[in-house]
Amino acid sequence: MLSACEDSRRNFIPKLVTFLEDPLDEMDPEQLVEEQYKSGE
Repeated sequence: MLSACEDSRRNFIPKLVTFLEDPLDEMDPEQLVEEQYKSGE
């Protein structure tokens, strides 16, 4: 079972755009994200 986890074809590193998408949306004033829903801290 663990051999499936070690398979070199498995890629768990997210793309940078995907990783930063939510924080960038939260910083955009046009998105109107309320403070209580922002990630961080």
